[in-house]
Amino acid sequence: MDPDNPTPAASSTAAPPDPLPAQAQVVAQPIFHRHQKDLIILSTLPDNTSLTWRPSWFPPHTPENPPSKTGTWTLHNPPHVVTEALPSGEADAVIMTRRMRKEGDRPPVFIKTQAEWERYCQVNRVPTWLFMDKSLLLLNLGLERDENGDVCAPPTWPLYPEPLHYSSYVLSEKSLKNLPRQFHHLAKNYGRNGKRVVVYPDGALIVRDARWVEKHGVPMLPVGKHWSYIPWTREQEGLDPPTLDLVRRSI
Repeated sequence: MDPDNPTPAASSTAAPPDPLPAQAQVVAQPIFHRHQKDLIILSTLPDNTSLTWRPSWFPPHTPENPPSKTGTWTLHNPPHVVTEALPSGEADAVIMTRRMRKEGDRPPVFIKTQAEWERYCQVNRVPTWLFMDKSLLLLNLGLERDENGDVCAPPTWPLYPEPLHYSSYVLSEKSLKNLPRQFHHLAKNYGRNGKRVVVYPDGALIVRDARWVEKHGVPMLPVGKHWSYIPWTREQEGLDPPTLDLVRRSI
C-alpha cells in the first residue's frame, strides 16, 4: 500500500498507511473500507478461532506453506495484543475486539513470543502486522459508536454467514432469521419442494430450488459457520431481493 495513496490493491498484503485517514475518508474508498471491514470481522472473533474464510489481502499460500487439508486456519493474537468484549447491549452473543496489552493483563496463552508469532504468520500465511498498531487503529475507527462517540454494542441483525472457500452449503431454516429481511419469507416454504439459500464460496447468497440443491448434493449446515454483523465479502453487501438464480455456477 502506498503511504501517499491509502487505497490498497485488492490483494495487497501491506500494512495500513501512516498517518491513517479519518473514517469518512475510509468509507469513501471502497477497497480500503473493505480492508477495514475484514479487520473488524477478524477482531470480533475470540483468540484461537478456527476459520475457513481468509481476507483477500492475506499472503497467498506457497508450496512450502500450503493450506491445511481441512481448508481451515486458526486465528491468533500477537503476544502484545489482547482480546476483550465489546459492549453487548441486549445481545446474548459476546462480540470481541482487540487492544494493545497493558500492565495487569493476563499473560498470553497461545502465542507468547514474537518469534512464535512470526512462525505462526509464516506457516498460516498471515500478515505479521495483523492487529499491530496501525491495523488496530484502523479497525477501531470502524467500530460502532453512540452519539457521544463512544464505542457501543454492534448491531445484532442482520447477520451474515461465513463463506467456505472450498464449497457451497445450504443454510438451515432456523438460520433465515439472521439474514436481511428480504430472505425471511422463504421460511414459509423451506421444505422439500421449496427454496433454499445457498452460500457460495465467494459469499454470495443465492436462492435455489430444493430439487436443484438435492441434484447437486449441496450439504446443509445446521447453523452455518461463524456469523458477522459485517458482510464477509463484497457479494454480501447491498443484497438485492432474492431471485432464483438460473445462471450456472460452480459448486
